[in-house]
Amino acid sequence: MTTIYSKLATAKQQISQTKMEKLWKWYWYNYFTPEQVAILVQKACDDNGLVTLFSLKRNEYWEYGILKVVDKESGESIEIEWATCIPEIKWTNMAQQIGGCLTYTERYLKQSLFWIVDNNLDLDCQQSKVNEKQEKKESKAEQSEEKPRFNKEQLEALKNDVEFVNKYDHSDKLITQILTKYRISNEMKWKIADVWAELYKNS
Repeated sequence: MTTIYSKLATAKQQISQTKMEKLWKWYWYNYFTPEQVAILVQKACDDNGLVTLFSLKRNEYWEYGILKVVDKESGESIEIEWATCIPEIKWTNMAQQIGGCLTYTERYLKQSLFWIVDNNLDLDCQQSKVNEKQEKKESKAEQSEEKPRFNKEQLEALKNDVEFVNKYDHSDKLITQILTKYRISNEMKWKIADVWAELYKNS
């Protein structure tokens, strides 16, 4: 088994050194598409005399994918499994749903075995990035603005000023008006929106 492990290690290193833009974008997330993963793995396998074989099976509990990597020279192989499921997608038939399951299960198996790192799948990493961006944004705003921060005292006063709140037919308009005099944290914006919703619906 020494040969295939050595070749797999070389293939992983080759992939890690390959620069490829993540083409699949969703909000602030960037992903490798299944096609990109297939290209990365196929190139590394071709260069190192490896071939991949993927299959989808089912036991009494769930579906699971199996990815087998074979050394074309020695015949040695490595096999890993990944639990999965067939998604229920509206306006598609069962064949299409199974096809989607095949595509994405094979993709994740290859990413796992060939160590194609995609931090966009790490929720902790993403939340850290979001928090960092927000902190930088708020810090920049604090440095550029001399306005006082809207605090709990102002929020309590707002709750009692029904006439002022009801001038605005949407919470965003109320917040925009308050922003002319105060800096408002994201958490406080939600609280202001709750105050507007409560007072406006009861007016």
